[in-house]
Amino acid sequence: MSIRMEAFGKLPTGEQITRYTMTNQKGAEVSVLNYGGILNRIVVPDKHGVMGDVLLGYDCVEGYAPVNPGYLGALIGRYANRIHNGRFPFHGETIQLAQNSNGQHLHGGNVGFNARVWDVETRENADSDALILTLVSADGEENYPGELHVTVT
Repeated sequence: MSIRMEAFGKLPTGEQITRYTMTNQKGAEVSVLNYGGILNRIVVPDKHGVMGDVLLGYDCVEGYAPVNPGYLGALIGRYANRIHNGRFPFHGETIQLAQNSNGQHLHGGNVGFNARVWDVETRENADSDALILTLVSADGEENYPGELHVTVT
């Protein structure tokens, strides 16, 4: 098992994005970006043993940023799906979120988890590898209450 890291391009802000590729002993691969936690590639054999990428994605960060049409492969949040009129009740008050999709709040707002750079830790073992992606969403970010610590393995 192994994890390979490679530059995947730069965001419009100039921040470098990294692609992490995990390969198993049979040559199958899974690639994840630190931008948006995006699942970028899945390479597996077909019925004839020919390896091929079976995931819809882009070959460079410009396909995903500044806008990722359809949120391809991305981790989304704080909320997955739509919140009607971008409002919800919380402890006796109404929280107003961005209305970023035809008057609705979609997938975490204007800058959801899909548009954030995640911290990544790699773990390589003889029989398994792992990527641990972490992100802190501050209290008030996208107008959500409370600080949220997110970990995806």
